[in-house]
Amino acid sequence: MKFIKELQESIKSHSTNNSLCINNVFYTYQDLSIEIDKVRAVIVNKVHDSDKLVGLVAHDDLQTYASILALWFEGKAFVPINPSTPEERNLQVLELTQTKYIIDSKQSFVFDNYEIITPVTSTEININPNLGLREVLGDELAYILFTSGTTGTPKGVPITFNNVYALV
Repeated sequence: MKFIKELQESIKSHSTNNSLCINNVFYTYQDLSIEIDKVRAVIVNKVHDSDKLVGLVAHDDLQTYASILALWFEGKAFVPINPSTPEERNLQVLELTQTKYIIDSKQSFVFDNYEIITPVTSTEININPNLGLREVLGDELAYILFTSGTTGTPKGVPITFNNVYALV
């Protein structure tokens, strides 16, 4: 999808500009790009191509934001996991989506039957800054947002790349 390519090009062309401010710390697009490449390298090495959904523990940190973009650049969708939500509900969400992998920048979850992926330091993995983009179609999933619904059972709302593009 054109949107993903435009996003990647924008990150590169604005490398010296601030991209995020988290807890009063500013990060440039270059900082974000480095973290995206780290996460992409892990995704390429650990997540099977057939697995399109990856759980993402939603912390307010650079690695979590980079993980969203890394997943999209690899043609994957994320399932947001709220670290403040009871474990039972998070397990329901993961079971409903048949998610096998969880990215967690703070290593806060220990779930059996799931592979926990943590962002790595640059010395731990060989980063390829020239990773290409996977082909992503507009009607493919970008993420699944879960609500509790009227029954209290989590219900997933699929958000496509077309939806994200319209928002941006």
